[in-house]
Amino acid sequence: MKVSTRDKASQYQIPLQKLMIVFMLFIITTVVALNGWAVFNSHQQLIDSTERNAKNLSLSLARHAEDTFLQVDILLQDLQERIEQDGQSPAQLNRLGDILKSRKATLPQLHGIFIYDDKGEWLVNSGIAKPANANNADREYFKYHQNNVGQTMHIGSVIQSRSTGDLIIPVSMRINKPDGSFDGVLLATLSLNYFKQYYGYYSLGNMDVLAILLSDGRILYGRPYDDSYVNRNVSSGPLFSEHLKQSESGTATIVSTLDHIERIYGYTKLKRYPIVIAAGFDLGLVLNKWRSDSLVYGAITLILLFTITLLGLIVLRQIRMNVKNQIDLTIVRDELTSVNHTLQTLALFDGLTGLANRRQFDIFLQQTLLQAAEKRQCIALIMIDVDAFKKYNDHYGHVAGDECLRKIGNLLSNMLRRNEDLVARYGGEEFAIIITDTDKQSAAALAQRALDLVREEKIPHETTLFPEKIVTISAGVYVFCADSPPPAASSVIDIADAALYRAKNGGKNRFEVSE
Repeated sequence: MKVSTRDKASQYQIPLQKLMIVFMLFIITTVVALNGWAVFNSHQQLIDSTERNAKNLSLSLARHAEDTFLQVDILLQDLQERIEQDGQSPAQLNRLGDILKSRKATLPQLHGIFIYDDKGEWLVNSGIAKPANANNADREYFKYHQNNVGQTMHIGSVIQSRSTGDLIIPVSMRINKPDGSFDGVLLATLSLNYFKQYYGYYSLGNMDVLAILLSDGRILYGRPYDDSYVNRNVSSGPLFSEHLKQSESGTATIVSTLDHIERIYGYTKLKRYPIVIAAGFDLGLVLNKWRSDSLVYGAITLILLFTITLLGLIVLRQIRMNVKNQIDLTIVRDELTSVNHTLQTLALFDGLTGLANRRQFDIFLQQTLLQAAEKRQCIALIMIDVDAFKKYNDHYGHVAGDECLRKIGNLLSNMLRRNEDLVARYGGEEFAIIITDTDKQSAAALAQRALDLVREEKIPHETTLFPEKIVTISAGVYVFCADSPPPAASSVIDIADAALYRAKNGGKNRFEVSE
């Protein structure tokens, strides 16, 4: 069975198209994968960076807290030693009062320093006015030292000062008599405002957290919470029930039991004192910029993918066009070879429209190129195609289609005024016009005139996409000045055809000019 030239070319065309599609899919998949990896990697880097910042911040605040309590610890040990060695005579208490005032002035964290006897009565303080009937035997820290013989420092939960009304953290130490029995309490009170002020120096988000807590889970102070959160117990939360049991310092992503906000926490438990520091960054706020950046990257990726797809489709279409042109050229070559002698006897006019046919067009174009090269004139070739003509034939039938072509051919023929110019039926629904001794402006005007004449004829076309529902044409114009030797006729036709394709692709019912 004989295989036609078109079939052979089609067999070549299909694998080439498949290869192009596979290549496009590979590019698209690669772009999506790389962008997805970049977005995921940036998310992980952001989380890792935030965890490091949270842990470093908790370590910094832990060092500050340890130094703060260590200074008070040293102060209380010094006072404890003085009292147990020198006693509590009136003269000694007066000297201690001066020492307390001096120490308070040098330590900004102190709210006050107090000495109580074994009944809870005030003996001396750092200068705070003594309330009437002052007795602190009912305070938690006093009862603690009454019942515990150890003389190490005790840190209690936040209380309200009876002398000033301020919120304070009591830090106390037991005083013993020579026989080891209970003889009173040394108390240093730390102002809660000291921690509020210090934590306020840090530039953080509105819902980021800095907190100092007792190791049993009671809150001493937490930014940004108000005073109503002081002394709340969060020991049932995952920080105390899970993470601190595994490590005294680390990071964790936790939903707060206080406000139910998910945060990335860095936490550190002090080695010397029963204090825990927590620094938490609002996860939603942390991820906001990442989300916005990801949306931008996603939009850019979509635009890139759209561009790649569009370019791929254009290339694919061009491949099809090139293969089609090769098929057509090959077919024409074969046909010309086989019927060369018959073509010599063919008439030079198209039987349907009465216009010059393709053969006359080819001869005239070649002659015009030679003459233009000799005279150094500019000529124009206008290639015209009836828009959606196949749909017209399918809808109205071939008889109506032939009549439509006759009308258009007549309009184009009557449009020319010079014998030196030629209108030809190029083939099918295509027409060609050769204009001698012209310029770009005149050729463009003639092309526009052709479009207008066809529209004004108002030939009905119900299947067209244009709202007027009439037959329209598209045109490609090539204007050039011939040199010696003149350009090949095929290249002139190709350039005009390319302009016609651009007009078609640009929406039809229009013309494009190539120079």
